[in-house]
Amino acid sequence: MTIIRRLFRDDKGVGTIEYALVAMLISVAALSAYANLGSKVQSHWSNSYGAISAHLG
Repeated sequence: MTIIRRLFRDDKGVGTIEYALVAMLISVAALSAYANLGSKVQSHWSNSYGAISAHLG
């Protein structure tokens, strides 16, 4: 029973877990932002290609 009590009182890894969760949230936000940016860039290039093709014949 004392081993279980010691495990519940041990908080050495709590800070590390919190930093890992923050890093995970930042990386998920960055990935979604890059995905959104990528689709906008692709759309822009597609529109530019269509305009150039229309002018060239």
